[in-house]
Amino acid sequence: MLVTGKIWFIRSPNLLVLHGRRTTALNATWLKWAANLAAWYLLTFTPALITSWTYPRRDKAVGLPRALMLGHSFVVMNYMSFLCAWSALFRMVRGQTGWTKTTREAEAAC
Repeated sequence: MLVTGKIWFIRSPNLLVLHGRRTTALNATWLKWAANLAAWYLLTFTPALITSWTYPRRDKAVGLPRALMLGHSFVVMNYMSFLCAWSALFRMVRGQTGWTKTTREAEAAC
């Protein structure tokens, strides 16, 4: 029993991260929310931030803070383009091909 307890203690971080097991320590606490937010941020922004870290090395006119800001904005722009593409696909599937234009108002001559 003592050996299996030690093995569980050693394997518990692996099980928490890779297998998504619920534990008493992280279940229904602020740690679970913070851990999920940190994991989402790392998985989402790490590739863009790595490339934005190398950007100032290629272009000396751009500093590191601006390059990191551009890396964050690149990911946000990608999420916006995903939203636009999926909404366009749903419009196509539903057969909505019309384009509503703004009505023109007659202007008074001076």
